[in-house]
Amino acid sequence: MTAVPDSVPPPTATRRYPFSRRRIGAMLLGVFLIGVAVGLFRQAALGTDPFTTMNVGVSSLIGWEFAFYQVVFNIGLLGVVLITDRRHIGLGSLFNMVLVGYISTAVLIVLYILSDVPIMPDYTLMWVRVVTLGIAVLLACLGVALYMTAQLGVGPYDALARIISDATGGRLSFRTCRIMTDTLAVLIGGTTFYLSGGHVPAIVGAGTLIMALGTGPLVQFFIDRVAMPWLHRDVPPMPAASPRPISVKE
Repeated sequence: MTAVPDSVPPPTATRRYPFSRRRIGAMLLGVFLIGVAVGLFRQAALGTDPFTTMNVGVSSLIGWEFAFYQVVFNIGLLGVVLITDRRHIGLGSLFNMVLVGYISTAVLIVLYILSDVPIMPDYTLMWVRVVTLGIAVLLACLGVALYMTAQLGVGPYDALARIISDATGGRLSFRTCRIMTDTLAVLIGGTTFYLSGGHVPAIVGAGTLIMALGTGPLVQFFIDRVAMPWLHRDVPPMPAASPRPISVKE
């Protein structure tokens, strides 16, 4: 799940800045929080981000474990990005594409193990699911802010829309291309999840709309108040994020 401000510099633009422990730490913490958020989105079953929606649907249809399928699909996307414009790929891209799916699955396993503990919430209750969704959104936006401010690369899925926009010579804006890729991801995910016998509103719902359209200001808040105060000596200033689609995971 990553938000890519329209003018964020690629990893090559930060080479004159120190490859510091703070940048690596922020990137790793961001990936961890994104993975936890994806797990909570899946637990809440009120919709996930577009990329997760697609991966949950396709993996359910073909009978693959979600995290393993996400890694395989990301490797395929990585090949496309490396061929077309490798500037977007960095160390953070690799951690994102490999770890987010497995962290989210670990979260679900932990919640299942703890489900019999008396103090654990009952996830059959709608208010519990809504609160879980809200926590997931907050963690996702904080994780995205840390991950992107570290400027160590973006996930292959996030790079895809930028590459498509560049390929059109700018005739299609990055925002337009991102809406197109997210819409296609949701359609693929919803259709394949339905064909697999899944309950489509669990992966296409309020959470999907929030992550696709409504998180830009919150990501910017965490960039300004958390990420940049931590990393201001190690990275160039981040451009203001627009309230446009973001994705989890890659």
